[in-house]
Amino acid sequence: MTTERSYSMKLLLPVLALAAIPAMQAHAQTTPIGVYKTNGCGCCLFWMEYLEENGFTPTSEDMFMGSLVQLKLDNDVPQRMVSCHTALVDGYVIEGHVPAADIR
Repeated sequence: MTTERSYSMKLLLPVLALAAIPAMQAHAQTTPIGVYKTNGCGCCLFWMEYLEENGFTPTSEDMFMGSLVQLKLDNDVPQRMVSCHTALVDGYVIEGHVPAADIR
């Protein structure tokens, strides 16, 4: 009986994981991501395009460097982890080029 149960669980876990993917994608498509950056930063724009390609809908706000630094300080971004842009999503702070899968 234990072997049967173990085998059933091994078959069921991948099915459950696949079933969760549409739910994660739907969440990503409906979750706004605010990206705060300086004007003219090409890598920030590429990252936002990457997010769109992966089902997210980012919005951006260009900020002067001093204001962007203050946003990072206000959101407790450690100095050693500072990147060119900061994103806010569902109460989380995303700093830099974080993969879409990690944001989900």
